[in-house]
Amino acid sequence: MNSEIIWYRRLDSVILFILISFFILSLVFIYSSQQTGQYGTQNFAMKQGINYMIGFLILIFVAKLDIDQIERITWPSYIALFFIIVVLNYSPKSIAYPVLGAKRWFMIPYVGSIQPSLFVYQQPDTGMVLLYFIAIGSMLYLSG
Repeated sequence: MNSEIIWYRRLDSVILFILISFFILSLVFIYSSQQTGQYGTQNFAMKQGINYMIGFLILIFVAKLDIDQIERITWPSYIALFFIIVVLNYSPKSIAYPVLGAKRWFMIPYVGSIQPSLFVYQQPDTGMVLLYFIAIGSMLYLSG
């Protein structure tokens, strides 16, 4: 019981409030925008809700980890991510369709598409990479 209380206290209530607000607002806006019928029978609001639930479960899983556990899985996670990106590069078109000459997404039937990484894989758009570096550099500079 004591360990259950400890992980819950590590969650920031303001961030949880913002997350839940985004969840509700995005579902309302997506639901209302698909009422025009121009998207056929696809239920984007349901997909958004499922994605939020998966993200919330990941949030709870990570919140339950100690910092020592997170440090222990950092390098194996990085190596696994790098391996997945290499596999993505050599995957057949049936599961990784190239867009503008680059394979970025795994297409998994009944699940959707998953992008393994935003920062490790080389993007063809150099401007976006520069924006990431400027944003990260600014945050690091301002944080001291």
